[in-house]
Amino acid sequence: MAYTDAEICSKVLETLRSDLVLASYVKSFTLGDMNVSRKLFPFINVGNTHISVESINIVHDMKRYTVVVSAGTHSLVGGLAFAGDGSGKKGIVELCSDITAVVRQNLFGGAFSMPVRNVIVDTEALSDKAGFTRVGTVRFVGECIVRRG
Repeated sequence: MAYTDAEICSKVLETLRSDLVLASYVKSFTLGDMNVSRKLFPFINVGNTHISVESINIVHDMKRYTVVVSAGTHSLVGGLAFAGDGSGKKGIVELCSDITAVVRQNLFGGAFSMPVRNVIVDTEALSDKAGFTRVGTVRFVGECIVRRG
């Protein structure tokens, strides 16, 4: 079964939201809203999908969904938003690592035909000049074999 972009994003968001580690400290899980000025920190936002389709035989196509998960941290102590403090306050590096742990090898409720393997993390996507706010991205590709028709 093929899913729409919105359904894929919803499945990814629900999987991240239900993870016990992330749920213990992430304050906001959103879908498609990347306005950092209105976020509760730390946050996770799922959006920006891209689909490519490749024919694999006469009756089947391989759909590749590229999904971008954005995340953000904030601290009043410079540098803490990036690295965390080692005693419970997590920075963007740890938040992206926790997201990657959930994403890697996941089928997202049957949305993909095989587990996610390729995960790219960028923890320096955006920061304010003082280093108090950090935004990172976790980008991955999920594949789904669908019957043409």
